[in-house]
Order: sequence, then C-alpha cells, then structure tokens
Amino acid sequence: MSDTSRPLQVYGVPLGADFPMAVVDALRKEYQHQPPEALARVRLIVNTRRMARRMRALFDAGPPCLLPRISLVTDFAETYATTQLPQPVPPLRRRLELVQLVGRLLEAEPDLAPGQISIVWLTALPV
Repeated sequence: MSDTSRPLQVYGVPLGADFPMAVVDALRKEYQHQPPEALARVRLIVNTRRMARRMRALFDAGPPCLLPRISLVTDFAETYATTQLPQPVPPLRRRLELVQLVGRLLEAEPDLAPGQISIVWLTALPV
C-alpha cells in the first residue's frame, strides 16, 4: 500500500557532492521528528546495486532506524504490473510519425536545415 497523503518528490544535489550521503542525510533530517515507521514508507529507486549497497551501509552506520525500501530502476517492471502498459507502437507507424514531426519542425523553423530534406530509412533485409 502506498502513502498518497504526501506527493511524490524529486530532489537534486550539487555536482561533486557525495550523492548517497546527501540523500541519506536529507532523509534523516526530513524524518527526524516523525514516527519511526514514516521512514520505512519511503521508497528509494536507485540506478545501480552499488548505490543501493552504499545507501544501506550509510543507514546501517548511523543511528538505528527503520530502513526505507531501496530498489533498482531495472526492477521497476518486476515491481509494478506491466500488464497495464499499452502495446508498443509498430515501428513503421513510429517512423512515419517521426517524419511528420520533423517536417512540421522544418516548416516552423526553416533556418534549422537547408531546403528540402529527404529522410531515407534503411533496413537490413533478411537473407
């Protein structure tokens, strides 16, 4: 069950900052005056297992607390039902829509490219 009382939030850290440390410190500060189970409702989605291990180690090194759920972005499809996703657009349709978008862009911004542009799609044929 997810907590819908708080909106989803995205945070950033300055370049060169120790990202895992900044996230853990910010979460500890944000949830210091809340009940212990509040932090356990947080879900962190990180991009690598190394980042997940580092965040876990930082939480383990600090004062005792209930840990947030740390998952990988690659596990997203396994975590959430993918059956609700729409079927992918066929490749030919996607290409034709792209040609139309590029054509409208060139009409709106004629200085973007010289004159008429021919878009050719090369596809390898099976042998």
